[in-house]
Amino acid sequence: MSSQVFLWMNLIIAVFFVWLFFALRKNRSRPSRLNLKNSWKGFGLSKVTPGSPRARTNQGYQPKAKSSVDPINIRELNVVFMYNGHDWDAFQVLGIPAGSSVDSAEQAFIKEAAKANTETRQFLETALNAIKNKK
Repeated sequence: MSSQVFLWMNLIIAVFFVWLFFALRKNRSRPSRLNLKNSWKGFGLSKVTPGSPRARTNQGYQPKAKSSVDPINIRELNVVFMYNGHDWDAFQVLGIPAGSSVDSAEQAFIKEAAKANTETRQFLETALNAIKNKK
C-alpha cells in the first residue's frame, strides 16, 4: 500500500469520526434555560423597588441582639509576623495556643530550638521576638 492510499484512508476515517460525533451530538436535548427575571415569585417574596415602602422602612429586617462584648476592648490573640515574604502566626509556629504568655512561648522556643537546625532556629527566634514585641 502506498503512502498516498494510506493517507486517504486515514483522512476518510477521521472525517467519518467527526461526522459521527456531530451526528450523535444533535440528538441530545438542550439544557433548560433559567428564568432569572421572575425567580423571586417562587419564594413568596414581593419585588422590592427603590421607591417602594418596603425598601424605605426595611420591613422584615430584625437586627441581631447586641453583644455584651465591647468591640473596642477586644484583645487580638494571634501575633502575625513576616518571614521570607510569608505571613506566619507566631503561636502556631511555636506550637502553643494563641494568647499564651511570654514565659510559655520562651519554654516552647527552647524545646523547639533544641531539635532544629540553624535556619529553623532563626525562624523560631523571629516568632519569639514577635510575641515579645506584641506583649
